[in-house]
Amino acid sequence: MFKKVFFIIFSFLAFESFVVADILKYEKATYEGQTFFGDPHGRGRMEYTDGETYSGQYKFGKKDGRGFLTYNDGTTYQGQFKDDLANGLGVFTYSDGSIYTGMHKDGLSEGNGKFEYIDGRVFEGIFKNDWRYEGTITLNDGTTVTGVFPKDGKTDGKYDIIYEDGSKDVWTFKDGELVE
Repeated sequence: MFKKVFFIIFSFLAFESFVVADILKYEKATYEGQTFFGDPHGRGRMEYTDGETYSGQYKFGKKDGRGFLTYNDGTTYQGQFKDDLANGLGVFTYSDGSIYTGMHKDGLSEGNGKFEYIDGRVFEGIFKNDWRYEGTITLNDGTTVTGVFPKDGKTDGKYDIIYEDGSKDVWTFKDGELVE
């Protein structure tokens, strides 16, 4: 009985002394929130001198868990973080009004996602290394183009096109040139 009571009291005192609400001042930022041994840990808010802000979860001094980040250009990211980077499901709303909703890995768009351009076009599919790689892009007039969109610009393969009126076409490219 004594050991159990001692353990409960010790645990309470230990955690109370290590996880506290605090204000930390850095050279280029100010943090307000929970800390663990002097590092952001738990819920908190960091305001940077360049105008960037982050509100969310921290783990041993790094953004980790759910959070909301506002960049100094007005771009925002709301979603999962790991090791200070976007990781997992999240939404980027860019300062120009375009929106990316989908998966992230190490701060880049990676996996299934949807990018909505400000001019009305929408790409849905697979992103690789921050690039729309394979999927369907819907143009402003309702036409859809499905295929692989390589980042280097060298288009190869077949593209299925469905026009606004429902008619279909298949375009085949080889080394970036349309093959008849």
